[in-house]
Order: sequence, then C-alpha cells, then structure tokens
Amino acid sequence: AGGIFSLNSRVVDLQEQWISEHKLEYILNLADFRMFLFGDAVHPAIVTRYQPQAPTDMGYSVEFWSPKSDWSVTQSELIRIAAEDRSRIPIQTIRSNLVSRDAPQVWKRHFWATARDRRLLDRLSDLPRLGDFIRKPKSKDNKKPWVMAVGFQPVRDSDDPDKASILKLPSKYFIPSTNRNLSPVLLKEECEELEKPEVEVRSGSNKTTEAFKAPLVLVAKGFNLVGFSGFDVSFQDALRGISGPPEDRKWLQFLAAYLRSPLARYFVFHTSSNWGVNRPQVHLIDLLRVPFPYRTSDQSFNGELVEAVAELTDKAESELRAMLLERSSYVENLYDELSELVYRFFGISDSERDLIEETISISIPSSHPTRGRLNVPTIQRSSPTQRAEYVDRVCRMLNDWSKRGNHGVRGQVISSENTGVGVAIFEKVDRALINEPMPREDLSVVETLRRLREIASQKAVTIELVRGVKVFDRNRLYIVKPLEQRNWTLTSAMNDADEIAGSLLMTMTEQFA
Repeated sequence: AGGIFSLNSRVVDLQEQWISEHKLEYILNLADFRMFLFGDAVHPAIVTRYQPQAPTDMGYSVEFWSPKSDWSVTQSELIRIAAEDRSRIPIQTIRSNLVSRDAPQVWKRHFWATARDRRLLDRLSDLPRLGDFIRKPKSKDNKKPWVMAVGFQPVRDSDDPDKASILKLPSKYFIPSTNRNLSPVLLKEECEELEKPEVEVRSGSNKTTEAFKAPLVLVAKGFNLVGFSGFDVSFQDALRGISGPPEDRKWLQFLAAYLRSPLARYFVFHTSSNWGVNRPQVHLIDLLRVPFPYRTSDQSFNGELVEAVAELTDKAESELRAMLLERSSYVENLYDELSELVYRFFGISDSERDLIEETISISIPSSHPTRGRLNVPTIQRSSPTQRAEYVDRVCRMLNDWSKRGNHGVRGQVISSENTGVGVAIFEKVDRALINEPMPREDLSVVETLRRLREIASQKAVTIELVRGVKVFDRNRLYIVKPLEQRNWTLTSAMNDADEIAGSLLMTMTEQFA
C-alpha cells in the first residue's frame, strides 16, 4: 500500500503506466491490518486483481476496499469489509489524478474519508495553498514572501569530525529536540541559551539560517507540534521553520493557530501520503498543499479574524510568561478560542465541524491499531446517547429537506447488547407528529430484524463483505448496524441521510403514496 500512496514521481509514473496497460478490477488496501497480518512488515500491503491486457473501454470503475481493523481479525482471522469501506472509483478519475499535481491523492481520499468528507476536501482544495506563498531558502522566486527550511543536524559520534562545520546562528536561543512547548506561542524562557550564537553541524546538514528569523512558525515533522515565535530561534531538523517579513507577523500568528487547529489536522490526515497509512509523518509536499488564502482579495475571508488571532496570541504570550503552574487548562481554552476563529475564517458550517471533530476524536486515534492496542474508538461500543443523536440528526436533515411537504420523519433505535446489533427505524408520518415518540417495537419485529441480520453478509473464504442493510416495510425504513461506535457517529448519520434522500427516499415516496 505504501506504493499506491507514494509521492515519489517515478512510482506515480509507474502506477499510471501500469493502469494504462492492465485492466484493474479490485484493490484491497490492507494498510490498517499491517500489525495483524504481517508482524515484521515495514510497509503496508495491498491485494489487487486485474486483467493482463490493456482495457479497450475506459468507462469502467475500480473497486477500492479499505477495511478497518476490528475484533474479528483477532478472533477468527476474518477481514470484515463494511459498506462504508468500499468505493467504486471511475478509472478516468484515477488516471486524471495520477497526472495531476495532487497525485496520488485519489487513494488516500477513499481510505478514511466518507462522501461528505470528500465534498469538504474538494471545497478546501479549490482555495489557494500554503505552497503558493512559500519558497525554499535558495529559491530565486522572490514573489513568494515566506521561506521554509528544516533545522540543522548536529555532529554525531559516528560522523567524520573533519567534515563538520560551524553554522552561525541569528541568536543564542535554541529549541532542544526534547522541547514540547511549541504551542501556541514559544517563550524565551522555554529555550536553551547557547554560550554563543553558533553550532557545529555535520556534513549534509542544512546550513541556511533564514528560517530561524522571526516572525516564524515552527512545525514538527510529525505535525503534532506547532507554534509561533516572535524572536529569532534555532532548532534541529525534527522541526521546520516558516519565516516571513515583520509586516506579516499577524498572518504568521494566524498560520500557527491554523496549522494547530482541528481543520488543518483534518485536511492533512485525509490527504497526506503517510499519516494513517504508515508512519505518522507529514511530508513537506503534504504541508504545502493545505489551503491557505493569504492576503486574498476574496471578501469572504475576513481579515478581522486574522487580527483577532494575533491579539489572542500576543495576550497568551504575556500571560503564559507569568504563569508557572496550571497552564494546561489555559492553553486548552486558548486552543478552543483560536480554532473557533479559524473555523469562522474558512466558513466551516456546523455539519462540517462535526466531520472534522469526529475525524480528530475517532478516526485518527483508530488508525494503525495493533494487537496490544485494539480497543480503539471506532470499534468501542456506542452509547444509547450516541445512537439517539444519530437518529435525531438523520431525522432533522430529512425533515429539513422535506419541510415544504405534508409529511416528515421520526425515528428510534432498538438494540441488542448480546448480539451487538442496533436497528435505526425511521417512520413517515404527518408532519404534525414528527416530534411525537414512536411506539416501541414488539418482539415480532425484533425477530424479523434478527432474520435480516442473518442474511446481511456475504462470505468468501477469509473476507466478509458486510452489506449496509436497509429494508422498507410500508411506511418504515429499517437500517441494521453493528453497535460499534463508527456506525453511529454524526458523520455516519449525515452520509446515511444523504443516501436516503438521494436514492432510498425515492422508493419510500413511491411506497408511501
């Protein structure tokens, strides 16, 4: 799987050539199973089925399956492929992506992202990108106002001392690799102060210091630490620095808040080549792809929000300096305030926030489980409250779309903890009754649903294709789901509501008429 996600241009070209010369039918992406299937594997794997001859008709689609680990792989070595983990991608879409500047994002955007996620990612991808405003230190492209570079590499015991050199630094302040206080603003008190502004570096180290100069944003390669510095500071190559002119201080403060926000983490997780696939590392090209409408003339991006972020950051710098203890709650509240301003800047709706927040709280912590870390959020048992919120969101969306009609939808959930199955039941009623509770289901319906569960899977050796079971019965729609948390999120509710409104609701209208 590392191959199909690889950013290496030769690998991408080879992938495009291979698809042109063979008719690809299926790709089974086993990235999430690497720690289960191949204990010593360095990279994830894929299984593919294809025809050896070149396709004559380019109107076909490729099945892309990206199953997520669950308890069944440890109990019976069974790979369950849920409906939401199966995509049909038109071959023309794949080929177009492989020759675009975003190659090969087509596979990553169908790994963890849902249909709703992909629409949001597409909207964000249409904006200017961070890379449009950033140059390398030795680049002659002076039209880009900011410079980015990694830190230096110190001399190691195994290095040849004769090849080492002295690097002159812009200040004595230095961030050691063990520093974890990069967010949201770096203080001089948190840095080491060198005896003199210079350091011995190994052969091959970055020797430019432009990215050490304030104002600058500091970003860890793992994307887990981001901070702003208002003073010159040096660092090692585990960090990247983004430096700009003094007049861009507020924009760089906003960039630091943005890169640390759930929105940026959401975008990078769903578009980067490594994060969630292999190591939790963000490549430079992944970082430069993030949407960032710097100094745009588009009036929808409010410059006042950039000012507000700068004010909060400056205030935090002075208050954190006076704060020795009890900083965690202050910083957490500050992150919330900054993220709210970032959401407003990008025009993120309430439903889009749900997609973002659930990616941060559920999908990211669930990626790359191991046998010793299997109790991840996606497969934890959903709570009755979560299931009720799922039904409420589906009903509210359907009722909002049909608000001009005489009918609406109400719903409820019945579940069996013993069998691990829940059933969402939606009923078409007169609009005046949509807020009235549904009558509880009787045992005969439970028996019917139990029978439906028995026929809701199609097995093939050690792979199980789990169908999304949706059954109409007169004025009701039954949706059968395992009780795992990922099936009852607000993200799942929104995607199910879209599917019902787009296809199944048409059937309901015909049956209910």
